[in-house]
Amino acid sequence: MNVLKNDADILEYLFELNKNGIQLVYSEDKLYSKTRKALEPSVIKEIKEVKEPILNFYRKYQKRFFDLTYMQKAYLMGKEKEIALNTVNATYYQEFEKENIDVKKLEESLNWIINQNEALRMVIFREGKGIISENLPNYNIKSYKLETYEQRIKYREEMSHKTYNYGTWPMFDVCVGKSFEDKDILHMIYDCSILDAWSIDILTKMLFKKYSGENIEVQDYNYTDYLRDFNKHLIANKNLIEEADRYWTVKSENLFKPPELKTKQDISTVKSMTFKTVSYVFDKETTKKFKSIAMHNSVSFSNLIIGVYMCVLSKYSSNKDIAVNLTMFGKNINNKKALNLIGEFSNIALIEYDSKEKDIIKSSKNIQEQVIQALNYRLYDGINIIRKLKNGVEYYPVVVTSMLGVDYQSIYKGFAEVYCISQTPQVILDHHIREIDGCLAISFDYVVELFSDSQIHRLLEEYKLMLEGLI
Repeated sequence: MNVLKNDADILEYLFELNKNGIQLVYSEDKLYSKTRKALEPSVIKEIKEVKEPILNFYRKYQKRFFDLTYMQKAYLMGKEKEIALNTVNATYYQEFEKENIDVKKLEESLNWIINQNEALRMVIFREGKGIISENLPNYNIKSYKLETYEQRIKYREEMSHKTYNYGTWPMFDVCVGKSFEDKDILHMIYDCSILDAWSIDILTKMLFKKYSGENIEVQDYNYTDYLRDFNKHLIANKNLIEEADRYWTVKSENLFKPPELKTKQDISTVKSMTFKTVSYVFDKETTKKFKSIAMHNSVSFSNLIIGVYMCVLSKYSSNKDIAVNLTMFGKNINNKKALNLIGEFSNIALIEYDSKEKDIIKSSKNIQEQVIQALNYRLYDGINIIRKLKNGVEYYPVVVTSMLGVDYQSIYKGFAEVYCISQTPQVILDHHIREIDGCLAISFDYVVELFSDSQIHRLLEEYKLMLEGLI
């Protein structure tokens, strides 16, 4: 007999039923089963035995379901069978090194944070709704005996390519490799449906502070509070959203297509997606010179780097005028109560590169104008931009995510980040731009079924050379 002790057990049970073609529907305080074939007597008996906790679950949460954000819905759509490149969830994986990690202490710190932050108790359903669970077990951090480098890579490969099931909890994983000869390894992965890149940075710092014994301010403003206020903000800014809609309607008429890069096979034939990453970090002095050039030319550091990247990307593309997907910080900046709130707040926009402009500074300024406009219209649903397109493009698979402005440190409270990688459906190349310890760090997450390592390394090398050529 199944014993359903908490929400996690109930969600897992419902998911397994669904997987076997059985859907339990809650209506008028009763449960009904929807199935294509008659249920086996043993299954009927089992459902009757667990009916009461499932009914109590629906009674509790039936009026607490909330609509997902733009990006959460986009991630759900990205898993639809009809869409290409749909074999992964959007996830972000990190690896840290630290001597003698106290797993029990880390687990206690993480569970305190889970209890304080609704985003980590979020459950996302395929119907486009979410709930914040209030009855979950303590999260247990798994650990393993780390004896070889190969063992570490095995855990990295398994965790970094994990796919999460919607309608279940948790949508994150934490694991520790305990070494008796070297530093311990902390593996962490999050589904981006619950946390955006900015929130992941806030969360890791919060976790490491708590582990180190520092006091963390208790949040009295949470994710569902933000969603409620954000919806009010949308209504209050109806005119701005209508203005944004007009802007993107006009722009979508002749928007450039995504880069057409040389690939091993046609995108439509890709059956599975495996992401790999390559990165480079400039030294502090070189980074200062880049910033000085940007300031001297009245262009932001971020837009200068993006301008150079798009110029290089255009060289490798068969179509020279290109547009890429820009991941934006989408949190309402006027909501001061939400500054340290974690969750999924991101949005997207499309930015273009015109190959006729040969001056890289002028190109970067042109990109800056587009980025400023996109940020002004950050309340607008970025997925609508794709829907408006008249160029026949269903999605833009080349992405740029600039995190410049976020204070990244290679070592924080003794935890040293040594590896990170993202994966996203309908994305074949994701460029991340960060500043770590005052040094510009650039990386590419790419699909190995489409690109060779040498191809991406050439792209990275030319990118580096063009950046250094600015000095």
